[in-house]
This record gives sequence, structure tokens and C-alpha cells, in this order.
Amino acid sequence: MAGIQTNITFVLGAGASIPYGFISGEQLRIEICQLADTSDFLNTASACGISRFTCEKFARAFRDSATTSIDAFLGRQTQFAEIGKLAIAFKICQLESHVALFNPSNAEDWYRYFWNALISDADNVEDVPFSKIKVVTFNYDRSFEHFLHTATVNTFGITDEEATKRVSELQLVHVYGALGEYCHTRKELAQRAYEPISTAPEFQIMARQIKVIPEARLDDEVFERARELCTHADKICFLGFGFDPLNVRRLNIPSVLDWAAKNRGTSPPMIASTFGMTGAEIARGTWDVSGKYGMNTFSATNLQTLRESGLLL
Repeated sequence: MAGIQTNITFVLGAGASIPYGFISGEQLRIEICQLADTSDFLNTASACGISRFTCEKFARAFRDSATTSIDAFLGRQTQFAEIGKLAIAFKICQLESHVALFNPSNAEDWYRYFWNALISDADNVEDVPFSKIKVVTFNYDRSFEHFLHTATVNTFGITDEEATKRVSELQLVHVYGALGEYCHTRKELAQRAYEPISTAPEFQIMARQIKVIPEARLDDEVFERARELCTHADKICFLGFGFDPLNVRRLNIPSVLDWAAKNRGTSPPMIASTFGMTGAEIARGTWDVSGKYGMNTFSATNLQTLRESGLLL
């Protein structure tokens, strides 16, 4: 690898985190629909002041809505925001595992592939082109942040504080919020290291970091920030992104491409992993995202997409 020389913006969906012990949006839906039948969640909700009746009403409404995305459901049914965010936090916070993230036997470890491309020309941490990378993630977990922080510390033998400073040069936005601000050592209530939690107060604090955006709100400032991270990209890469229509509308990538074509003379090339999608789904999703500009798609895993596309070479 010759190292990353251009500005790349990654757009990450749930599929980007699956290799690290997390679940798909569909599996999250199944498990949230079942939460009202689990004593651990009912006890957690009760400790947070939420009744069993409310839990059952929420789970039943989400199940019977047949909505595939919890984000889209809560965007329409904002009265369930508190219980919905608690359910998300309850499921996802328990999946953050350092061991799963750094499993040397992980055959789909695209973080490792990305990291080695990022540091290929770096003799020391000051040489790592963190500022070339932008990330727009639809995920609540902080696996990407923890991976970068830990890999930076252990690759260059520097302190946690120095790694935090260097990695912060990489701009990242969680469009629906994150389960706590990532930190290696907790200093404030809203901050959390990369590890599971188990108590109701902790789940409640993390749930409050999740952002519910009403469906009709397409101009939310967090999506304006996401578009800004795409505007000056030389390349845009979608990994594990399901092309949910609401998320696609909120991103409004065609407006970014129009701006780039007008002001830079060309629009940035885009690639996407479309693993598990049908031909019709790929055609519809990529058209909605890229319009007349087009997109190169790879019916492959995230890792194989990066390898086949040559994005990081």
C-alpha cells in the first residue's frame, strides 16, 4: 500500500459493525420487539421510571408497525422516544467488547485493513494522515473510535492522552447519536470507555445521548454536518449501509454532488458494499443516493469491497 493521499469520507451503516460483535438493524428490531418479555429489561425500565405497561405498548406498536428501522419508527412515533432509546441502549451497550474488536481470527476485519493503509507511510504518529478521513456513521456504537485509539497507542507506543489528541484530527459524526462520548478514562457522566454496562442509571444516561429526529425534519443540523463532511471529499465510500429511504433523503447526497460538479468541476467517485442486497434493491438504493452521477457497487463484504475497489491503495 502506498498510503492514503486523498480525502475520503466513509458513510457507515449497521453492517459496518457486524464483524465486531454487533447486530444488523433487522436483528435489533427482532430483539427490541421481544424486550417486553424479558425480566432484565423490565427491571431496568422500572428503575428508570418506565412501567411494564409502557414497555409492552411500545414493543407491540413497534412489532405491529412492521417498520424495519427503529430510527424510522421513533421518528414517526416520538411519544415512544424515551422507552425506545432505553431499549436501544440496553441492547447495544452490552455488545461493546474489546476482545471481539481485536480478535486476531476475524476474517472480516476491515478496520485492521483500513488502519494498515492509513499508517503505511507513517514512521511516527505525526505522519498518520488522520485529517484525510471523515466518517458519517448511522451506528450508536463507538467501535471505530475505540479501535483507532487503541491501535494508535499500541502501534506507536504513545500515551492515551497523545492518542486522543492525534485521533481527534479525524472528523466523525454519529447522526443518531452515540452510546456515550468515547473516552479511555471516564471523566463525565456522558462519557464511557469501550465496555459493557449493566446498571439502570448507566443505561438511562447513555439512552439520553441517542438522537430521535422527527420524520418530517429533513434539515436537522447533524445531517447538515454530515453533508459538510461529504462536500470536500475526493472519494465517498458506503460500507454496511442499507439505503433506508429516510436516511437517504436526510443525507441528500445528490445536493453534495451537484455542488462539487459546479464548484470543483467534477463530483467525487463513490463506492458501496451491497452485500446481501438484490439487484433491484441495489439499483434503487444507489440511484436514490447518487442520481445521475452513478456509483460503483460491490456485492461483497466491507473488507472485500475495500480490497476490490482499490480505494485505499
